Amino acid sequence: MADLWFYAEGLQKRGPMPVSELLPLLARIADWQRVLVWREGLESWKPVAEVREIAEQLLRPQPPDPAPPAIDTVREPAVPAKTLRPSRTSSPR
Repeated sequence: MADLWFYAEGLQKRGPMPVSELLPLLARIADWQRVLVWREGLESWKPVAEVREIAEQLLRPQPPDPAPPAIDTVREPAVPAKTLRPSRTSSPR
């Protein structure tokens, strides 16, 4: 249970969750250092800035998002308009 964290968002407590889920949530909060967190083994809720095991991970430079997949540049050859035949679904009157 010591690996599961809670955090306070406004007056609501969120969790439990592993630190791997908590870190991205905190990283999206502008003033994450002041967010209160708690896990089993801590005496009380503490600001993230005072919880070394979390604060150090948030202060590390994050690797950039992986590059998007390459766009497939191979294209089907265009069909010349003169080779297209009109549809025969309706007959002219």
